Amino acid sequence: MTRRDFLGFFLLGGLLGLLGKKINAGKEQKEKEAMFWRKADEA
Repeated sequence: MTRRDFLGFFLLGGLLGLLGKKINAGKEQKEKEAMFWRKADEA
């Protein structure tokens, strides 16, 4: 494995990690909103 291959792999991994975090954060936000609306409906 050359240094260039390693760098490309590293960058790809970093991008995938960032995307995963964004997607997970978005899901959590939606779940929080859903919980809030459920509570608001019950009140």
